[in-house]
Amino acid sequence: MDFGVITFASTHAAIRTQKHLERHLRVTMMPTLREISQGCGISLRFALSELENVRRRMAAYDLDPKMFAIYRIRMVQGKYQAEQVDADRREE
Repeated sequence: MDFGVITFASTHAAIRTQKHLERHLRVTMMPTLREISQGCGISLRFALSELENVRRRMAAYDLDPKMFAIYRIRMVQGKYQAEQVDADRREE
């Protein structure tokens, strides 16, 4: 099953964002996947059907864009594959 995750540069940012997003959609706190080498070790999981909603809410949220990244996670041959969906934002 495919899903999305948001990774964070700090635990504080992860917890703060979880509280913000939970008011608008379902997110679940989880350990950051090994396939994603960056972050504080805590991620928020969400349904891929909510990807655009998550991107819109994170863009409007008062968190420095360098403090988080959004990924699409796919299961391929029994292994997770992570694709960063907001890489273009990081280049700014």
